[in-house]
Order: sequence, then C-alpha cells, then structure tokens
Amino acid sequence: MIILPWVFKHYGLGFNNTDSMPHRAYLIHKRKSPELGSYVVFSKETRGILLNDAQFVKQVAGTAGGMVRIGNTKLYINSKFRGELKAKTKNGKKLSPGYQGEIPEGFYFVWTPHPDSFDSRYAQMGLVHEDEIIGVAYPLW
Repeated sequence: MIILPWVFKHYGLGFNNTDSMPHRAYLIHKRKSPELGSYVVFSKETRGILLNDAQFVKQVAGTAGGMVRIGNTKLYINSKFRGELKAKTKNGKKLSPGYQGEIPEGFYFVWTPHPDSFDSRYAQMGLVHEDEIIGVAYPLW
C-alpha cells in the first residue's frame, strides 16, 4: 500500500516523559516549519547537561526579529516576562544564561513555563536552528 510509507515519511509520534510539558503524546508533522506559539520537536546537543544528544518538545516563544533579555535571573521575550533562570539543574550541573538580543533569522527561542525546564533560557541549550528541527508537534493527550 502506498499510503503508509507516505504517512511515515511525513508524520510520526513523539512522547514526553518529563513534567516540563503538559502533554504526554504528540503527533509530529515532520519538516513543517514552526510558528510562534507552536510546539516543536528538535534534536540538540546539550553541552554536557544530558549524557547524549536528545530530542525535545518545547514551545516556540521567540522567532527571528524577537528580542530576548535576561535581567536578575528573569527572562523576557519581546518585553513579556517568561520565567526565572536557575543556577543549577536538579542534579547539580551548572547552568549559564542563554542568548540575549535580537533572534537571528533561521533561529527559534524555545521554552516551557515549567520552572525546571531545560530550554533556550540556558546557554547549554541555546537557540534552536531551523536545521535542528524535526517538525511541529500537536498534542494528543
């Protein structure tokens, strides 16, 4: 049957096993470009925070041209408060503040509102480049 290979080429399933996102399962539309506010699946080297490269599901909080500012451990994107920064992970690894300034073309600032979220607010994650994006994620449950 021709339909199944096409479906698997363009769509997939993803699962979240952390508390950082409100959903546990996602339908992934592969190679679809995200928009502000959409959930995105991406693969990222985590610069020593996690043992291996990992895939993540996060929400797009900033796109090209948006402004990121961090002041006194507080994160602002386009002047909107988005959360606090922590000095260390839950298992004690040092975290450094992430990118500040105008988001360049081809990059996304990703995050979740969870206080323990490992996301673009930290340098070890950084901005996500469009080449790292697997697709847009749609919550199932």
